[in-house]
Amino acid sequence: MLRALTVLGCLFGVLRAELTDSDYRGSYMSVPGDQMSCGGCYGFAEAAVIEWFAANTTGKLIPLSTQFFVDCMEDDYGNDVNGCSGGVVTDGLKYLLTYQYHPYAEDYPYTGDWNSQTCIDNGVKDRKRRNALADVWVFNYIPLSKTAQAMREALQNGPVISSMYIGEEIFGWDGSTINTDTTCATSPAAHALTFVGWQSNNENPYYIIRNSYSEYWADKGYANYADNEENTYCNYQNHAVTLSVGRRHELEYRLGFGKKKFDDAREACQTLDGDSPADRGGWDLAVIPTQMHNFEVYDLFTQTYGSDKKGDDSFNFIWIGMFKQQWVDGTDVNYVNWFDYKLKYFHTAMMKVHPGNENRRGKWTTRAKVDTYRFVCSRYRQERCPRISQTAVDNAETLTMFDAEGVVTKEIDVGTVAVVECISETNRVGPETSKCQGDGTWTELPACKSAVVNNNCKMLTVSDIPNSKSVTGKEVEPGFVAPGSTLKVKCAKKLKLINSGDFTCSEGEWLNIPTCEKKQKKSKNSNKKEKE
Repeated sequence: MLRALTVLGCLFGVLRAELTDSDYRGSYMSVPGDQMSCGGCYGFAEAAVIEWFAANTTGKLIPLSTQFFVDCMEDDYGNDVNGCSGGVVTDGLKYLLTYQYHPYAEDYPYTGDWNSQTCIDNGVKDRKRRNALADVWVFNYIPLSKTAQAMREALQNGPVISSMYIGEEIFGWDGSTINTDTTCATSPAAHALTFVGWQSNNENPYYIIRNSYSEYWADKGYANYADNEENTYCNYQNHAVTLSVGRRHELEYRLGFGKKKFDDAREACQTLDGDSPADRGGWDLAVIPTQMHNFEVYDLFTQTYGSDKKGDDSFNFIWIGMFKQQWVDGTDVNYVNWFDYKLKYFHTAMMKVHPGNENRRGKWTTRAKVDTYRFVCSRYRQERCPRISQTAVDNAETLTMFDAEGVVTKEIDVGTVAVVECISETNRVGPETSKCQGDGTWTELPACKSAVVNNNCKMLTVSDIPNSKSVTGKEVEPGFVAPGSTLKVKCAKKLKLINSGDFTCSEGEWLNIPTCEKKQKKSKNSNKKEKE
């Protein structure tokens, strides 16, 4: 459940002449989880939306930890918050904007209990565990205006988190009904849900919602929620947010000083020497795409000039700007609130310091320029091959780039070598490294396989055998069964188990996995022939 419904009123800037049906279930969302007796619904809703936008950007789904929201959040004073007592959706999103970090679900699995010490002990608190979002940036979260139409329009672009009210009826919803919550006003409970689609349904529209009551609730964890006036009394439209997410790029910054005019400052950036023989250039007045980068620039500024002149305007004023909707390689920047960054709205900016709260350092405000100012330049590092991190290899702990001299680099040039380190209990197989080629592609990446892959087989589930009702077997270790083992499979009603051979585990692979198919009725003629 939620401690409070966070009220945010800001129009989502999508205008469309016609709505189209949307349904974001499938390859870009993991299986719905079960919050159990812990009030961690907000974490499940956030993780689902972040997963979808990240996978939509990179093409690869990485299930995110929901226990992270339960154990690791703090209040404005740095005190641990009991995440099982509920939470505020935007608190987790603000953390994400600041640190651009989220652990893998497999590194920090859900327990249904709160223990802030666990967050420290396993390295998640200090962001030492793998970052599941290493290849994306979350630019911002976007509150929707408080209308059903804003919800419909936002669902044209991706899922939406809604902090709303539910009634006790929700526990009995099934997957075939278009549900209206008639008890959310008489027995209201604060809850967070993920809206993952909208269907016009011949002028009887409904939303598709994803819950956190496990995959056995309603239709595999999803239900149809009527898009009608009665459901608006549950306030699903009043506290809803979506995300703006893009592919991560490597940025570097340099500081300048003494320019009074915009054109002079920009020219100083654009004429900076490149730091390689090829002189790649690409410098311009600074791109500051996320709050994390805002803090990075502030820290760079302070490290260079110190902090003893915070009251001096010449210390605080620096140039910032965004000059076109593309990176230097021509790919789109994809800002949602683009007009905040366009050149015609350019101002000098002052970074306002909030003593005692480092997470608020570097908030931008604007003032007219009257003196010469320090300014910031940035450039987008070269990527001759697409940027990759450890997320490119399943079970990889790290992926490090090396240049031709064997020095660690963030610059991806032809010949740059990527080296993968695997997580514990897995081994690197295949090629030892991958290299950026002249045609802009990587050679084959190494793989990280379970150390028991040549012996034990991964335990199968009902999702591995379509239309099965249950899959059971004896595990020799969590998630694995021994060589020579088989599994007991039960099919759903009116379906028959079909075997194509000996279903068994052999050298880490399953042979002859059975299927569940409809039972074939025998014709009268075939029965007659059998009797003859």
